[in-house]
Amino acid sequence: MLDGLQDEDSISELCRREGIAQSLYYSWSKEFLEAGKKRLSGATARAATSTEVKDLRREARDLKEVVAEQALERRHGHNGMPSPIDFERRHELNNKGV
Repeated sequence: MLDGLQDEDSISELCRREGIAQSLYYSWSKEFLEAGKKRLSGATARAATSTEVKDLRREARDLKEVVAEQALERRHGHNGMPSPIDFERRHELNNKGV
């Protein structure tokens, strides 16, 4: 296949040497080139390696921790005390019997 793409031999000579029909060579060549175009354009998916999966899981865990910390800071204010909105919301809920 690569010999034919590199123009080192004629297609007919290459097919004769490999014992395949020229139509088969052209079919394979077309599939090979199309697959290359798809891969270069990013249109194909591949399975992640175990290292990539571990890295993504670690990153997701770290991001969840950051989000949780920010949520706690918002809920309790930056000084560790509940914000006035939290007091108002709790008062509303208490009045509703919740």
